[in-house]
Amino acid sequence: ACLPVDGGRTVFAPDDAGLLRSLVLGDRGALSPADRRRFKAAGAAHILAISGSHVALLVAALHVALRRARVPRRAAAGLLLLFVLAFVPFSGGSPPVIRSAAGFSLALLARLCAREPAGGALLAVVAATYLVLDPGAAEDPGFRLSFAAAAGLVLLAGRLRAAWVPPPPLLLRTGPPRAAPVRSALAAGTAAWLASTPVAVLDLHQTCLAAVPVGLLAVPGSTLAMVLGALAATLAPVPVAGPALRAITEGTLHLL
Repeated sequence: ACLPVDGGRTVFAPDDAGLLRSLVLGDRGALSPADRRRFKAAGAAHILAISGSHVALLVAALHVALRRARVPRRAAAGLLLLFVLAFVPFSGGSPPVIRSAAGFSLALLARLCAREPAGGALLAVVAATYLVLDPGAAEDPGFRLSFAAAAGLVLLAGRLRAAWVPPPPLLLRTGPPRAAPVRSALAAGTAAWLASTPVAVLDLHQTCLAAVPVGLLAVPGSTLAMVLGALAATLAPVPVAGPALRAITEGTLHLL
């Protein structure tokens, strides 16, 4: 999703426009101090920056669209790889985006070669390569936090999901596995929080026990706000549709 050149300033109230610009563009310059404090206290400040999660959300959305369009598996991997490589300079090339894009690129290259990469191996290769190119990153709390959270997702999320979403009895397994999206998201959030909390306590001297439930609501809420905000800013001149989308977007932002 992309905002027009004014970033929605002429469509939304100043506080709403500042929050929306931070969510979509990673620009915290217009973010109000109150919103900044709220997100930091809730352990959700990462949502306000263009990060690896933005890359993951965009890749996931595009992947779903390609699957529904029945694009062949290798062709879809190639298109996703091109998108990831193009998104890095478009987003400003921040370190979290580069790290996430590197991991996705390796995974997609493996799919192009008809291989299924192991998450742990991908994570290790990206971390080692990044440190070879920039040894000073080892002293960056953001580097340690992002890789700790990623390690939690790779090593713990599947185990937590298996414990919280047990398979039905053998005789009742007649269809596809249960999706259980809420428990799956809770397992992923808990895994990332468990792995990153020791690093946060050591480097930042803080932690937030509410980060998991807050993230469970804030991540999909912020994603919805990003999409609605881009549509509202683009369709602002259109009668009925423009004002309606603006009202829905403002309501979503206020819930955040």
